[in-house]
Amino acid sequence: MKTIHVLLMSGLFAVSAVTSVHAAGDIAKGESTFTAKGCIGCHGPAGDSQAPEMFPKLKGRDEAYILTQLTDFKSGKRVGTTMNPMASTLTEEDINNIAAYISSNK
Repeated sequence: MKTIHVLLMSGLFAVSAVTSVHAAGDIAKGESTFTAKGCIGCHGPAGDSQAPEMFPKLKGRDEAYILTQLTDFKSGKRVGTTMNPMASTLTEEDINNIAAYISSNK
């Protein structure tokens, strides 16, 4: 019984470690990418859109939300006339970095 408990805990730890490594992004690179890729043009500085009725505010969103949305736009799972082409240029690293940057803006 103790062996099963140890194995289960080890497995949970391994899954947790892999998940956190995958989503960890660089905030400074994310800010640079957010600006360089033109995200700032619609979503505003730090994701604080000045026209939220047209371009959603991203500031204050959590990292998982941004990761999901950008990944879904990139894959075509989520459709948006502007966002699909924009997201298609992003690498996985770009997406992780942008998500880290946006989630750091409270």
